Formats: sequence, C-alpha cells, structure tokens
Amino acid sequence: MSKPNIETRLTTGLVAGLAALALSGCAATSAPSSTGTADAKAPLLPSSLFAGDAERFDGWRCSPANQNLVTAVNDESLRLWSMHGAWQLPQAIVASGARYQQGDISLWNRGDKAQVETPRGQLQCQLAQQRQAFTRAEYPDVMFLGRGNEPGWMIKLSSQTPK
Repeated sequence: MSKPNIETRLTTGLVAGLAALALSGCAATSAPSSTGTADAKAPLLPSSLFAGDAERFDGWRCSPANQNLVTAVNDESLRLWSMHGAWQLPQAIVASGARYQQGDISLWNRGDKAQVETPRGQLQCQLAQQRQAFTRAEYPDVMFLGRGNEPGWMIKLSSQTPK
C-alpha cells in the first residue's frame, strides 16, 4: 500500500476538519417554535474557518513533530490552522521575511521556509503546496465550498436563508 503524499494528507485533513466544524454548526440551528414555524436562519460558521481576504492557502510540512500546517495571509495578518486549533496572528516588525505573532504563538516566514514557535516548542517548516482561495465574487451565496478528488466531489453550503 502506498503512503499518501503531502497534498492528499493536507487536503484530507483540512476538508475533514472543516466538514466536522460545518456539521457541528448545522446541528446548532434552532428547532421549530411552539407556534409550529421554524426560525428562518442559515447556520453560522466560525470566522476562523475562512481565509478572509487572502488570495491563497499555503500548506506547510513541519518537523520535528511531522505536523502539517495551513496558512492564509491577509493584508496585515496571517490565519494559521493546525491540529491544535486556529489562530489569527497580526503582522509583527522583523528585519527580514514576514513575522506574525499573537501572544506566545508566532510564525516567521522566509520564502519557502517558516519557523513556528508555540508553548509546545518550535517547528521548522517547508512550503509543501499552495492553493487558490475562492472568493465570494466567484461563488456568491456560498458560505462553504469543499472539493476533492478520486472520485471527484464538491459540496456547497448556501448562505441563503431557507424558504
């Protein structure tokens, strides 16, 4: 049996995590009221799931923990996703590269290499892949879009209120 490549593992992990959060968000929708009518609200997903204004997602392979991270850079901040959670790190001042820090969590990016520091320790990361982030202009009325391969599939969660 062949070992899955980094692209497959990053895509599978990100999609599985986002799908689990999406489904748990859907479970929190309100039940019908005592008058027999349902509240007409679309489920809300946490903003930490979205890339904001970022144009792309970057997938990182990190050691020594053999951990994969996903980042998305906006104008003045970076969104960081790992198996331990999601953070939005504001940009910090640095002599070279780009550094983002929030409290005791930081990411210092120098091209295709990055260093992540957390209370758990330090990771040395190598850029593994980049993916375009879809925008609301490309997919209006869609609050979540997931795609995969082998076999090909796509899921779109509407942001429209049910009628």
